[in-house]
Amino acid sequence: NSGTFDEFNIKYSDKNEKDKAVILIVEDDKDAREYIRGSLEPNYHVLEATNGNDGIERACKEIPDLVISDIIMPDKDGYELCGTLKKDVRTSHIPIILLTARTSESSIIQGLELGADDYITKPFNTQVLHARIKNLIRLRHLLQQQRHREISKLPSKLPETPIDQNFINELHTTLEENMSK
Repeated sequence: NSGTFDEFNIKYSDKNEKDKAVILIVEDDKDAREYIRGSLEPNYHVLEATNGNDGIERACKEIPDLVISDIIMPDKDGYELCGTLKKDVRTSHIPIILLTARTSESSIIQGLELGADDYITKPFNTQVLHARIKNLIRLRHLLQQQRHREISKLPSKLPETPIDQNFINELHTTLEENMSK
């Protein structure tokens, strides 16, 4: 499984550890966390958190490419984690997959209304999880590329004063340098 991910150059090769997408697993059950980690590690750099509070802190510090969170956990549950991360400007762009044994439509709707990007019921097929992860990361990458194109199309001569022009130039440079964050 070495190479690039589609035409978007999202790398998942063991040789390019620094280029792997980063996935944060938030799961209080050690066995479940290790199972998910084991299925993802060959292709992704995996971080772990054991509860919602730790997951929020880790996501804000590390800014992963994707978060996978159980719903039922001590302290903050997966719904609270999702709602908090989606309201924070630093993490609102991160795709979140919620995992749970709950299969009721109301549970699914609650997670989606809080901003979850996907919802998978346990037990799950790891191939399905991998496909959904790849799709969400690809979608985020496409959105980043689109935003970059939109920013680069901004007119270069909006402001009239040199101070305004300097501000716009600095803003444009900062946005380009930090687009992936």
